[in-house]
Amino acid sequence: MSVEEPTPEEIERNARIDRLAAALFLAFGATGGTSSVPILRPVAEVLDAFGVVQTEPDSDEVQARLASVPGWAKERIREEAQPVPVEPNHHGIQETSRVRSAPKRPKRIPKSARGVIANPDV
Repeated sequence: MSVEEPTPEEIERNARIDRLAAALFLAFGATGGTSSVPILRPVAEVLDAFGVVQTEPDSDEVQARLASVPGWAKERIREEAQPVPVEPNHHGIQETSRVRSAPKRPKRIPKSARGVIANPDV
């Protein structure tokens, strides 16, 4: 089994996502709120996909704050992130086998099985 090496773009994107996830972790912690750690990475991925970037990534103060996030929190964010499922194609043709086929049409319906109109005046 061969493992593909990540491209430089993927490495840069993963670094941006890690910084965003750490910033979200700090933001939720600073407000006293609780956040589910596994949801932070997918949220950071969506924010990155929409073009949200961490402001002033080269700022010493920002980097110092991000460095203060414990390593266990960063690892937990990475490890417990749920993979985003692939969107199903609702417009494509789905091949499915028949569950059951219709019975044959009868040649003649017996009189006892026919519907009878009880009151024709109504």
